[in-house]
Amino acid sequence: MHGHSHNTEECMQEELIKRSLAANGFETRAYNVGCMHWDYEPVTLDEILAHKDMIERAVTSLKAMASEE
Repeated sequence: MHGHSHNTEECMQEELIKRSLAANGFETRAYNVGCMHWDYEPVTLDEILAHKDMIERAVTSLKAMASEE
């Protein structure tokens, strides 16, 4: 678990690396737990694991924003 990549190019690159590893058969269990991904509220480990797709949606949004520039 890590934080402080915010909704930035760095965050998007981290997700792309994780996806590349997963596509090549490597199990990835890295989670961005930066507060902005959790509405600045405390969360439990179970919540983080259950909402992995939330971070993936953020990456998709970043990609869309980057392609519009």
